[in-house]
This record gives sequence, C-alpha cells and structure tokens, in this order.
Amino acid sequence: MLPHNTFDLLYIQTLEDSTIQTKCCFKTYDMILPFHIKKIVIYYLEQFNKSYTQQLKLAKRLLSINKLVPIYISKDVILFPIKHQRAPIQIYFNAQRIIGLTSSQNKTIITFDNSAQCVVDEPYILVYKKWQESILLAYLINKTTSFH
Repeated sequence: MLPHNTFDLLYIQTLEDSTIQTKCCFKTYDMILPFHIKKIVIYYLEQFNKSYTQQLKLAKRLLSINKLVPIYISKDVILFPIKHQRAPIQIYFNAQRIIGLTSSQNKTIITFDNSAQCVVDEPYILVYKKWQESILLAYLINKTTSFH
C-alpha cells in the first residue's frame, strides 16, 4: 500500500541494502515500501493527474538545467534529488518542508519544519542550490498557472 497523502512528506530514500525498498519519511511516521523510488515519485504525481516525463520536461525548460532536476508535484510537494540517478542510494527531499541547512564538515544537515533533521554526505552548496531551484520552480509554475 502506498501512502496517498503527500502533505506531510519530508523525504523519500532508497534503503542502503536494497534498491527495491524505499523509505518514505513523513512528519509523524516513517514507512518502508517494497517499490523502487522512481515508481513512488510517479505514483505521487499520478495522484495529482501529472506525468513524470511532462513534469521533468517542464522543470528542465523553466530552470534551464539537465541534471538533478526537481519534480513539482503540488504546491506543498516539490521533490528534489541530491544524488544522480545511477547512484546506489537515491534521496528526494520535499523543498516545501525544509526550514534550514547547516554545513558540517563534508556533510549537510537538513532541518525540516517539524524540527526533524537528516544528515546527507553531500556538500552544502549543492543541497542549497537544489533547494533554491525547487523553490524557484514552485514560484514559476504557480505564477504561470494562476489566473487573476
């Protein structure tokens, strides 16, 4: 069973020992699912009648980037990867739930709006850049789709 409510989603991550199992972390609970991470992202997109390939193309066009492209799911969920697709461990963070980043040696500590933290072994500048691109993507999509 896949969780259908993405509102409280903090991040999704493949488990270290398996590329088939994915951990979904929400504000109040975690869930381990026996699916590949891409399948879960596609499922969340389908809940909002969106296509993975179309959202990817839209984000690439609006942001003029080709790697580590954020995925706009809804106004509350913009997932951005910090690892390349072929990396053994994939992780997508929900940009809308992040309230702060802290650099610690070669790692980055990500703080969410419920005070939970996640430590990733990626440089601060990469995580910060991807977070900002995600926020910009949300702004551009909301601006172009809202009717005044």
